[in-house]
Amino acid sequence: MAIANGKLTPQACREAGIKEQSYYRWRKEYGGLKLEQARRLQELEKENSRLRRLVTELSLEKQVLKGRSLGKLLSPERRRCAVQHAHRQYGLTERHACRLLGQWRGTQRYIPTQHNDEDGLTRAILQLASQYGRYGYRSITVELGKAGWQVGKDRVRGSGGGRV
Repeated sequence: MAIANGKLTPQACREAGIKEQSYYRWRKEYGGLKLEQARRLQELEKENSRLRRLVTELSLEKQVLKGRSLGKLLSPERRRCAVQHAHRQYGLTERHACRLLGQWRGTQRYIPTQHNDEDGLTRAILQLASQYGRYGYRSITVELGKAGWQVGKDRVRGSGGGRV
């Protein structure tokens, strides 16, 4: 405003309390814009950077989903592997990868229990199934209990040993 009234640039900058360099940088960037236009330009630049970030995230998500085209992720274990792959390969956070691939975070962090006696149990189930051909998994569970195994019917049924 002072420059428009005929004052020299250094004198107007001193009165405004800014450095000449700041004035010239501002003039170079905003040139002949009015104050309202400059504010609107800054708002548009912020919006543009936000939209650019969103497009980047969406393209990364699209790339992750395209990379998992090995079939449906039906089991929790396959989803666990897919989330770990997205986390390592693309640098996504675990939370973001879980949301993207439809995996509950509790399921992602669950560590399946491994039984040490699985091979022995399978052999015992197969031996009983061949000995008692018409027995189902419930009857095999009872026979295993008589033999000293402490297993439930769900574990016997899940092992596939009752179907010979």
